[in-house]
Amino acid sequence: MIGALVASCGALWVSSASAQGEAGRAPAVAAVCLDQDQSNASVPAELCGRLALWLDASERWALAPVDQALATGGDFDPVVAVRQAEELLEAARAEYSAGDRKKGLRLHEEAAEAFIVLDPWLADRDQLATALLDLMAAQMALLKPRDAWRADETAVRLLNFVPSIRETWREKLRPGPQVDRLEAISGRLTEQKGGLELRCATDPCEVYIDGGFAGVTPLKLGAVPAGEHLVRVRRSGYVPQSRVVAVSPEDTNTQAFTLDRAQGYTAYTQTLERLPSEIGAPRAGTALGDLRALLVVDQVVALRVLPADESGQSVLEAYLYDLRSDQLLGAVDLPVRLDTGTEYGRVVATLMEELLAAQERALVAAQGDDEDGGVASFLNTWWFWTGVGAAVLVGGTVGLVLALDDEAAPVAAGPKPDPNAGTIRLNF
Repeated sequence: MIGALVASCGALWVSSASAQGEAGRAPAVAAVCLDQDQSNASVPAELCGRLALWLDASERWALAPVDQALATGGDFDPVVAVRQAEELLEAARAEYSAGDRKKGLRLHEEAAEAFIVLDPWLADRDQLATALLDLMAAQMALLKPRDAWRADETAVRLLNFVPSIRETWREKLRPGPQVDRLEAISGRLTEQKGGLELRCATDPCEVYIDGGFAGVTPLKLGAVPAGEHLVRVRRSGYVPQSRVVAVSPEDTNTQAFTLDRAQGYTAYTQTLERLPSEIGAPRAGTALGDLRALLVVDQVVALRVLPADESGQSVLEAYLYDLRSDQLLGAVDLPVRLDTGTEYGRVVATLMEELLAAQERALVAAQGDDEDGGVASFLNTWWFWTGVGAAVLVGGTVGLVLALDDEAAPVAAGPKPDPNAGTIRLNF
């Protein structure tokens, strides 16, 4: 019985502690954008791209890898592909260290190209930077002076594809030839500009250049630094693409993309069609539950664009749902004029600040209800069940000891036994 009590309290403690641990982890969040104003489909796409950037930069959330979740299960598995690229990079290092530098260089080149293609699936763009740094080091060590341009080309790609490396290489790399080469190349990077025009068969698609959000297709950019850039195009429900694009000074490079539907495209689009009827309800419905299973997320920020009125002013609605508890955590609407001069990044920042303020107000109100209404929240704390478990354990142990003492056989009264009885005593 005591064992059962201890086990029960232990189970309650584990359940409560795991819930507390989940609460301590940054929840995985996804941005979902619904458009009820069909006049300009690029507006919600632009807002959704800016919203994803805002969520990714926030310390409150971990942006869920939506593209990876929707693509997994088909002929191409991004998780497996990234793992294979990592293994290829390790093999390159092993061959190089073992003395076969030519093979090591070839494998380093293959690994760098693999990470470039897999840019949409990388959890951390430092993986791409590492592959390019390793390739550059191998080229500098092995290639002849007349082939030094190849190492310079890799250095330029590194500085362009991962702009953040310009601020960190002095901290991450030891002083030496590689740092000297990066310093020299950085100083020679051209300030000339060119144009870039991007189209997608499934407009509007989000465009990222060298890891930064650039807008939505169809997109025309007129002040892109000349040289190679890593362009990524994505749209939820489709398999994103990434390619190297060269921009020439005083010229415009036109690129067209065609995205394939992801493995989970049909289920995803059907779920989105059901969402408008559920958004705004105090509890998440079946569509949001299906979305959680599809995207593997804890929370969703749903953004809805309402049609503009006669004055041209639209209304943006934002809803924050926790899909673990099926609760609406906050809701807010923001009147705004959406036109060519709109700063979408500022609009999203204002909207999210108001949404978080609404969530805080709802949380304070809920805490007040708990204080007035009883001990419901008190029973969900890990320390409460830890105390209960400790009390039961101590009480059970004491009870068990007393029970064993009561069951011990009584000692019969009589003369004290001789400790030497049954022994042979030798006298000298």
